[in-house]
Amino acid sequence: MWYVVQTPVGREAEAAEKLNHFYRDKAEKPCFVLSKERTWRMGGVYYVDTEVMFPGYVFVDTADEPVLEDGVKCLAGLVRFLNAGSEAHPYGTAVPLKKEEEKFLKELLREDSSHTVRRFLVRANDAGEIEWAEGVLGEMLPKIIRKRLRKRIVTIQAELLNEARQVELAIRMEDDPEAVFPKKGPLNPKNLSGDFQENDFSRVSVSGKNPSKKITRLHGAENDGTKLAAE
Repeated sequence: MWYVVQTPVGREAEAAEKLNHFYRDKAEKPCFVLSKERTWRMGGVYYVDTEVMFPGYVFVDTADEPVLEDGVKCLAGLVRFLNAGSEAHPYGTAVPLKKEEEKFLKELLREDSSHTVRRFLVRANDAGEIEWAEGVLGEMLPKIIRKRLRKRIVTIQAELLNEARQVELAIRMEDDPEAVFPKKGPLNPKNLSGDFQENDFSRVSVSGKNPSKKITRLHGAENDGTKLAAE
């Protein structure tokens, strides 16, 4: 089952790496950041890069819910569940995504090993209407609410976390020139403030205070969730 853990925007990779320390015995680490390809055009050339698809969130594919909950408690201040904040459960509890939500995200990924949503091939007529698209995008053509063919971007509306969300996807066309992939790291979200906040994936306000028990690193120890002390 898939779970979602919240983290400050810009620290998704760090949070996923530290949560994965709690699964040292697993050959395939379950915590990951969902990314997507994005394109832009300059001088007639299409450039392709990647960016975080849902800033502020880490996904976890696990059947070991207690380990995940222990990891979130140890890394309080860096990660927390969406339902955090109650007196009984200050860090929240692990609640899996709905089956249809997990299925939809997996269909977007198309078994990509790096958890990146790649560009979808589409065909458009002379009027600029998309007549066909590969994969799950082809099934969702009626749900496209905005298309920018020149920029190779479409926006679909989908149900995620019990709410209609707008999801932007990169596309490509059969006659496109070969794309250029810049040799640099993934693009960072524009907002790198490092604070818990509202973002594209969850519109629930998360600007409240962290749990009252402050967790800090032991002197000289890496904060990997195994060497933590409470002040």
